[in-house]
Parts: sequence; C-alpha cells; structure tokens
Amino acid sequence: MSCTNTLALLAGIAAVVSVTAAPVTGAMPWSDASALNTNASTDGNVGDYYPHMAHDGQGNWVCVWCAANVSLNPRDFDILVSRSSDDGATWTAPAVLDPLGADPLEVEDDFHPYVYTDGAGHRIAAWYSYETHGGTLGTDIDILVSRSTDNGATWTPSEPLNSDATTDHVDYTYCNDTSPNLAYDGNGHWVAVWYTRRTDTDPDDYDIYITRSSDHGATWSQLELLHSDLATDLGYDSSPCIAADTSGNWVITWKSDSLIGTNGIGDEDIHFSRSTDNGLNWSAPTALNTDASTDGLRDAYSGGIDLLTDGTVWLVVWVRELPPLVDYDLIISRSTDAGLTWSPPEILNPYYDVDGGGKDLYPRLGADGHGGWVVVWEEYEHFIFPWGSDHDLVFMRSDDGTLTWSDPDVLNSHAYVDLVARDEKPMIAATPQGRWMTIWFSTYDIPGSGIGSERDIFYATSCVPTTAGDHECDGDTDLFDFRAFQACFTVTGPVSSDCLAFDFDGDDNVDGDDYVEFEGAFGGPVE
Repeated sequence: MSCTNTLALLAGIAAVVSVTAAPVTGAMPWSDASALNTNASTDGNVGDYYPHMAHDGQGNWVCVWCAANVSLNPRDFDILVSRSSDDGATWTAPAVLDPLGADPLEVEDDFHPYVYTDGAGHRIAAWYSYETHGGTLGTDIDILVSRSTDNGATWTPSEPLNSDATTDHVDYTYCNDTSPNLAYDGNGHWVAVWYTRRTDTDPDDYDIYITRSSDHGATWSQLELLHSDLATDLGYDSSPCIAADTSGNWVITWKSDSLIGTNGIGDEDIHFSRSTDNGLNWSAPTALNTDASTDGLRDAYSGGIDLLTDGTVWLVVWVRELPPLVDYDLIISRSTDAGLTWSPPEILNPYYDVDGGGKDLYPRLGADGHGGWVVVWEEYEHFIFPWGSDHDLVFMRSDDGTLTWSDPDVLNSHAYVDLVARDEKPMIAATPQGRWMTIWFSTYDIPGSGIGSERDIFYATSCVPTTAGDHECDGDTDLFDFRAFQACFTVTGPVSSDCLAFDFDGDDNVDGDDYVEFEGAFGGPVE
C-alpha cells in the first residue's frame, strides 16, 4: 500500500463503484481439467510454466510455455510448443520450439513466451531470454522471436526482436528487455511492445518500447520509445498490453508511477496511448483510470493488467490494491470509441468488500466477437467461497458486450477437492463459433493420471454457441446437432447445461416449440 493518508484512500474507494451483476442467458459449464502437455505422466521433475495460446478460428490452436527440470541446478528453461487441429480435443507431444533451444550451453535462458497468429497460418512466438546466441547478445535480457508459416508445425531459429540486442549490454548499464506483447490488425501490420531500460544512471527508469513488422515478423523496424514524453519522465513504466482492430485503431496500456497530465499523486496508475497510423505515431501517455489524480492506490499490482477488443468494445482489466486490508481486487474500464475515452473504474467482483482480504490476481480477457466476454483470474485466501482458500481459477461472464456480468464462479472443477493445489496464471480465448478454452499451470495431481504434483499445463473447455442450435460450437447446425437435440428433448425441465443450445425460447425445456425453431436453424452439412 502506498504511503497516502486515510482520507485519500477512502476518496479513492468512493470514486469506484461495482459493476452491475445480472444473470446471463444460460450457464457456462467447463469441462474437467486435463493435462495439455501429453508427457505429464512421464516428464518426471520437469516443471511447466506460463502458457499462452492462439487460435485461427478454424480449429487450429497453438500453445507455448516454458519448462525446466526443477531438480537440476542450474536449470535450463526452454520454450515448448504443442498444437491441436481439432479445437483442443487432442494435442501433439510437447516439442522444443526454437531450433536453437536444445543447445546444452544455455542455462536458465528462455522465459514467459507468447504466441500470436494472423488466422492464415502465420504464427509469431516471442519471449524474453538470457541466451547469448553464441556470445553475440551478451548476458542481459533480450526479446527473442520465432516464426511459423505452417500453423506451428515448424519454427524458424530465434532472432532478437530488440534491434540493439548486440550492443545494448555494452552501451548501457541497465538494459534488460522483458514482457513482449504483440498485436495484428488483420491488414498486414504487426506491432510489438515491451518494457526495458536504456540508461546509465537510474535502474528504476523502465520505459515502453515498440517495433513494427509488415511481413509477419520476418523483419522488424528499429526499436523506439513509444512516445518522446517517456524519455524524461524518470518513472517506472511496465507491463504493457496492446490491441488493434481492423479499422486502423491501436491502443497500448501499461502500468506507470510517472506524474503525467492530471495524475499528481505519483502512485501506480494505468496509462494508455493510441495510434491510427499502424504504430508510426502515438498519442501522449495519459492516465486511463479517470480517478488517477485522487485515488492514491496501486493499480496493476504485480503486473496484473490485460487489454482486449472485439472490434466494438475495448476493455481493460487490472488489479488494484484496496484498503483497509491488503486486498487485491479487479477493476475494469471500457471504451466504445476505440480508446479515445474510457469509463470510470468499476470493481468487478461484487464480493470485494466481504471477501476478507482475498487476493484476486492475474486477470485475463476473452471475447467471442458476438458480445460474449469472460474474465478469468487466479484467486486465493478467499474464505467466503466453498472451494477453499488455496489458489484456484474464478471467472465472470458477460453476454451483452461487458455491460453486465454474472456472479463469480469457479472454473477449475477440482477446486472443491484439491484443497492445497496451486492453479495459476490462466489465459483464455474463444473462437467466433463459441468454443472457449482456458489454459494455466497447476500442481494438482489428477486422480488416476499419474502426472504428479510438479507443475503441468492444464486446460478446460466450454461451448457457448453463437449459432442457433449449434450444440458443438463448430459454426453450423447439422445432423450431429439433431442427434443431440433428440437426446435433449423433454417436456419437463430443467434443461441441463449440455442442452442449453436447444432451449430457444428460454423456458427451461427442450420441447416442440424449440423443435420448430431448431428446424428453422438447420442449415449445416447433412453428413
């Protein structure tokens, strides 16, 4: 908690209201968690961490993460990759992504990867690394990227993303690069953002840097400061996120303790900057949380911030440290004008004031492009929920473009029985057809699986159709859905969660009236 008087803290609380909680149409059932890394039962003491994924909306998913044998000292972290071509039903065996990553001389080198796609077979993976690339990059931290043109089946050898990687460790005393985020606009333009230091005097003066590509990451522009104001702010700017729509709008958000604009407190706030020319020029950094000049509170605690757009709504979620306890809760703000203006901060969790100082951390956003949104996060020390106080995953759902949200619910079904396992660092995504997937790493030893209690990559799926009668979330209503409709047909409710796609009139039955609607929706292939 920042050193601010009580009146300022209370003023900050008063200025933040809770979101409107309202029932959404139907439930959102999640499958039981499964190990995504297919070697989970045989990999021994290998720990798997920080998964990230991307899909193309056509059933192809790629998941990346970092892994190392936790029993060795020193450890050698590498980036692993696994693919699914059937919407997550099966996954390929984990493989080292970077062709250079099997070098036995690398030690504790590759961390926290991210993967992105253009939806047309091109994939870009990025991570931060201590790898020296044969002594050419020094022992400082640099950003590495690798590309795939076949949906993640093969990858190019890694190359540095920060264009000064061969000299920055010589030119500056403090120069570590970390936390890369990338975005693609659907029109051939990529922008990468990360935070780093380029200074000889102040180890705490981190700034936001960017680079651009128009050839799917084959080449990148010279790194540059996001905006010239950052050259003189002397603040700690970190944890950047970037999003773009297909209309030429780009937004970057990040955490900063800089005194910018009306932000006169000097606590940590959320800042943002916009571009309308594919990242060539960016607006001056501005506080996104409209209470920045008065709140006196820490925002984006421990890097907890995420940004996403579905092309209509732009949503930011972050962690705020709230008094009187050391209570970390989630805050959201939305924009409907491509980031020009933002709504006042709202507390997402309706139980924030009675959760006894529970910790809500690492929020991530997903959207299906049809008004459906989900926020998932890691929580612990919540004593009011029936799933215990260990680390579990909780989610809230909106089906009206983030205007209203469901109550929080547990996502990992084993939360009720695991008691002490740690489910951490989730990431969520959805296809336009309504197939949702959440991935995370966990110490839970799934009964009968033999995977052990070292960290493995878990995943769970949910189907919330965006096409009427599409029980499978594959984008059409066909004979497979008709068979499911027959199994769901009943004139006495309540309708089960597996049959929600067929309750067209919302009367909690799947009956003759729904059959008429289903017949009208039928239009997929007959085999």
